Amino acid sequence: MVEAPERTRVVELERFTVGHVISTSLSVWTRCFVGLCAITALCSIPSVLLTLAGPASVLGAEPDRPQVATTYGWLAITMVMSWLTGAITAAAVLHGVFTGLRGEPMSIGTSLRRGMSVFLPILLANLLVSVIIFLPYLPGAAFMVAIPAVGVVLFIVAIPFSVALALKYYLVSAVIVAEDVGVGASLPRSAALTKRSRWQLLLLLVVVGVIAFVVTMVTQFALPVGTARVVGQIAVQILFGSFGAVITGVAYHELRRKVDGLDDDALATIFA
Repeated sequence: MVEAPERTRVVELERFTVGHVISTSLSVWTRCFVGLCAITALCSIPSVLLTLAGPASVLGAEPDRPQVATTYGWLAITMVMSWLTGAITAAAVLHGVFTGLRGEPMSIGTSLRRGMSVFLPILLANLLVSVIIFLPYLPGAAFMVAIPAVGVVLFIVAIPFSVALALKYYLVSAVIVAEDVGVGASLPRSAALTKRSRWQLLLLLVVVGVIAFVVTMVTQFALPVGTARVVGQIAVQILFGSFGAVITGVAYHELRRKVDGLDDDALATIFA
């Protein structure tokens, strides 16, 4: 009676692999492709409109000198809008992923409502995590003005610490959506779930990131400067944005199985 949970736990420990997460993610993504991409596209509309309404240099054309300040200002506004809508996108897509993992058809309306309901906690959590990830770079920033060489060395030394923090808090959005907790509880919960799987998470994100980078670069150079290139980039962002959220949801799902020792029935009850 005492040994059974340990045997189950060992079996589940072996399940969290890069291949398993990617294959499960592809299965969920293709099954819910229309809904997930529709949510990502809807949430991207404000940023797309800002980009298309901006100066020609935002679309990839070489800016004239007087346009440089305007271009960077417009890009900054677009980035802020993307950050705000990204919180809704992450929550809504994660809800759709958890629905797909239960084998149920996802509802775009239901997922969007869930995204709106946790928009503020996810936004604050992401902001807090961004600040935490930047903390290792503060010593380097402090030395950049007085002793640039030391600052550069400190920046390089800070990289692994920053990456470790990013992996530690990688699941905060998924925790908020699935467990309905606040910002304060989501950080230690994410740390606990990722504690013994951060190397696998790093490899997973590197693999997906490299694929996304290659596809983005091909789109960048294959399409002419202007609206066609922007539309191509938006399409790539929608595809990989939705797939990236699926990766996060599946990683969370499998780490719940691994860390909490839950079976499929228990997980389905939690995500219902």
